[in-house]
Amino acid sequence: MSTNKTKVAIIINPISGVGKQGIIETLAPQVIDASLLEYEIVYTQYTGHLTELCKHYVTLNYDVVCAVGGDGTMHEAANGLIHSRTALCVIPTGSGNGLARHLRISLQLKKALQQLNSTRRISIDCVQFNHTHFVNVAGIGFDAHVAHAFANAGSRGLKTYIKMCLRSISVFKPITIALKTNDNKTVQGTYFIVAIGNASQYGNNATICPVAELTNGTMCLTLVKPMPWWQFPMFLTRLFTGKLKQNKYIQFIETNALALTQSASIAHLDGEAIINATTIHCKIVPNALSVVVD
Repeated sequence: MSTNKTKVAIIINPISGVGKQGIIETLAPQVIDASLLEYEIVYTQYTGHLTELCKHYVTLNYDVVCAVGGDGTMHEAANGLIHSRTALCVIPTGSGNGLARHLRISLQLKKALQQLNSTRRISIDCVQFNHTHFVNVAGIGFDAHVAHAFANAGSRGLKTYIKMCLRSISVFKPITIALKTNDNKTVQGTYFIVAIGNASQYGNNATICPVAELTNGTMCLTLVKPMPWWQFPMFLTRLFTGKLKQNKYIQFIETNALALTQSASIAHLDGEAIINATTIHCKIVPNALSVVVD
């Protein structure tokens, strides 16, 4: 590649989300300004491959890695690009696309690809979660339970996710936690969900951490206690309209570091299920990732 053009690697996760990934190869020559950029397209082959590829392109001094997929794809990309000069361009083809929605990136692939012609970058925070990082939302409790069910479902997409949610409601047991923030706030009790938001939403406009921002140096915790069944429809309505409020079932905490133990052992990071998370340490990593925006 010539050195006077922006060097871009477009990395496609072929199994992510809703099957739009193949369109990228057709759209890219139509949308990308060849006088400004040179690009190549590669496909991931296994879980973790995207992180490896991102680290590879960082060593080659690429300007941008364009990740095509959902929030799990962006999770892998961020872990390969953190603390580098190589920017992430988000092309959302997932079933939820929480990070893209928070960043107000178009869900229309042509418009999303047009971002590559922009020279505008912003620096966003990431959150260190034990020995790895996440960029959007992590959590324990019900959403982690669903993430594990979804990972083992054998199919992707919003319909499958909803099906896993409905199946999980009848079998999920609330978790007991002990939480301490770096400014000595403490919480103990039984909870339905504990969400840790670097950004605001799971995806599909389900805004679990309404005050979370990617650039303010803090994370937003949303702690949801078990509630009577008749309260649940109001909770869902407020979740999907961005109007969750602090009340006797919901508590918000802002902090830049925390230590937490839970009675379960599972969690999710950007929707990706993990195990061995009985003890959790989180801290904000400010300005850790460069992102292409319109």
